[in-house]
Amino acid sequence: MSAKQVLANIGTEETGSITHFISELGEGWYLVTDEHLAGIIIRLFSDYTTRKIIVALMNGPLNINQILKVCGLAQTSTYRKMHLLLDSGIIRQHGYLLTSSDKRAYTYYCIFTELKIEFGKKMEVTAKLDNRRRLS
Repeated sequence: MSAKQVLANIGTEETGSITHFISELGEGWYLVTDEHLAGIIIRLFSDYTTRKIIVALMNGPLNINQILKVCGLAQTSTYRKMHLLLDSGIIRQHGYLLTSSDKRAYTYYCIFTELKIEFGKKMEVTAKLDNRRRLS
């Protein structure tokens, strides 16, 4: 299973298939044991736009307009980064709200509720997952 597939399965009923890439630390925290997967997460956080989107979505589901407003980002780059994050599995579609014109405004969430990236003698990435929100 590739690191991208691992991210796509985190917090789903298929989490048993990702045990080669992460190890449970308890209380919803996981250590990313795969260097490639840790590298993907670090690269995503190294980009200003993706980092702002991820951090905003860690606090709860938002639609695109809310993300634009909360993050203060340009619409074009936000849509491009949202597609990247959706493809990577870091964010997922949560549901939708109906707008005043009866259009669907899809909401998105981040699979992490907290993330720690530590650099020292070795690099460690730990992530906290909220399984109640992840499985809905």
